[in-house]
This record gives sequence, structure tokens and C-alpha cells, in this order.
Amino acid sequence: MKARPLSTCLAALTACVTLQLASPAAHADSGPTGGGDDAQPLVQSPDDAARTAAKISAVEALLAGDTTSWQTLAALAGSSLGPSPQSFPPGGGGGGPASRSLSVSHVAQSENWNCGPASGVMIARTIGATTSAANGASLNQDHMGGPAHMQTDANHVTAWSSGLFRIGLNKWISGSATGFYIDEQTPSNADFHAALRYDIGLEAHPFGSSALSSLWANATNTFTATTNSFNASWVSPHGITW
Repeated sequence: MKARPLSTCLAALTACVTLQLASPAAHADSGPTGGGDDAQPLVQSPDDAARTAAKISAVEALLAGDTTSWQTLAALAGSSLGPSPQSFPPGGGGGGPASRSLSVSHVAQSENWNCGPASGVMIARTIGATTSAANGASLNQDHMGGPAHMQTDANHVTAWSSGLFRIGLNKWISGSATGFYIDEQTPSNADFHAALRYDIGLEAHPFGSSALSSLWANATNTFTATTNSFNASWVSPHGITW
């Protein structure tokens, strides 16, 4: 499976990292594209591309022990983000724990195309964002997928190329499209690992991942192969061991 994690990086999964998904993970139902259309590459503005590069650099510096990188990360998130109480060592820096699993409850998608909003609801609920910072709406798939956030209800897809998963989730959490989460089209494996270690290991934020696979889950949550078809879905990884 090729996973494209929303926060900080996206890359093919490698054998040295184990991810955990809410069980069963929110996924698009059987179909040629599902709820996370993967047909086109991400379209980013120069400002968004610069923010992506800056966050990747700051995360990698933090994990290497540069605790001053918290200031850069806080500025990029537009918040008073500081060292997580669970950071290793205390106060930030270092590689983080060898494994961590966040408590994420599954949210079944309400429509075939609602894997994006369902994953967004799981993420927002886990970090305590039960109302939208953009418009005060209560947390559910209709509001997460509505016109003020991911726009999935109108589009019947949360297309990777649009950036609307990241935009909608950031607006929900902080009221701004440029918040904690970023997009990256073609990260290195090192970027991908750093994102997992920072988001899940240090900041206790689940991922949002756009996953493209020739497999999909059936009603019993087992995986069956498809022919001449790909399924693109948003899922919410919430645990890591490396």
C-alpha cells in the first residue's frame, strides 16, 4: 500500500515501521476511486510548499535534539504549541518513544465517499477539538465534510490534489487553513518516519493518510483483491513502532 500521510510527509510504507489504524479503519467502499480520489498530484501554492519544507526541516532538527525547533513549529502551527508532556526527553528533542499508540475510536463513514470526513472526525475527537474553530459547528461528518471545511458533501470526494483534507482539518482545529497539518507529495522515507515520530510519538496527533491500494475492505473487514481497479481512501493511523 502506498500511504500519503497528511502531516509532514507521504511515502511508501517500509518494513521498519509498523502503523496502527483505528479498527476497522475508515475507508472508502468498493469503487474505482473511492472517497480519496488519487488521480491527480497535489497542487500547492508557493507559500504552502514553503511551509511544508519548513516544517519538515524543523521536525527533523527537533528529533535530532535541537529543542529550539519548537519555536519554529509553534509559529508554523499558528499556536502556542510547545514541548509535549509526553516528549522524550522531557522538554522536547530526541527521537521520541520507540512505540506509541493513541486512543482513537473508529467512526464509520456515513457515505461511500466520506472516508475523508470520517477520518477527520477521528483525528479531531482524539485531540479534543469537538467544535470547529472556524464556525463553532459540532463534530460530525456532515460538518467536517461541509462547505466550511473539507467540502466533501458537495464534491463526493476529498481529492488529494485539492488539499481539502488538510485545509478542512486545520480550519476545524485552529480556524485557519495553515495550521498543524501540512501536505507533501513525494517525501523521502526519512521524512515519513520523522512525521510519524513527531505527530504520534511527541505531539499525540493521529495522521491523516491518503492511501492508494488495489485492495479494499469488505463487510467483514477482511481484504480482497480487485482487478483493474484502484481504491483511494483516507485513513487515520494512530500508532507506531520502529
